Amino acid sequence: MDERRKSPRKKTDHFIGIYQKKTDEFIGKLLDLSTKGMMISALRLMIAKTKYDIRMLLPMPIGGKFTLTFEAECVWCCESPGSDKKYKAGFNFTDIYLDQLETIECLLNDALFHAEEEQPRLTLVKKST
Repeated sequence: MDERRKSPRKKTDHFIGIYQKKTDEFIGKLLDLSTKGMMISALRLMIAKTKYDIRMLLPMPIGGKFTLTFEAECVWCCESPGSDKKYKAGFNFTDIYLDQLETIECLLNDALFHAEEEQPRLTLVKKST
């Protein structure tokens, strides 16, 4: 795939909920994040070239906030391979303020997020009998 991102994204294995801001409808969960955009696992098809008002539940309070709200445009959406009616969608942030950007940077610096190559490795340990 042609890599066009200007800002590297970091992945998370923790549940971070993504909601439609106005309706409070659960859209999906965050898969990766950068200061420019995000990828989510969505429960429904997201429409490319459409702007969404998003509310993200923060995994811990940052600056006294428990949620982050912003506008993001869906860049692409496709059905997740091997899943029934689940989608992956990529978004670019369209209108983001300095305090929102600072919150995202705090998240990216937290241990909950890692670069793909830094993904924790599981080691099998044989139990003695």
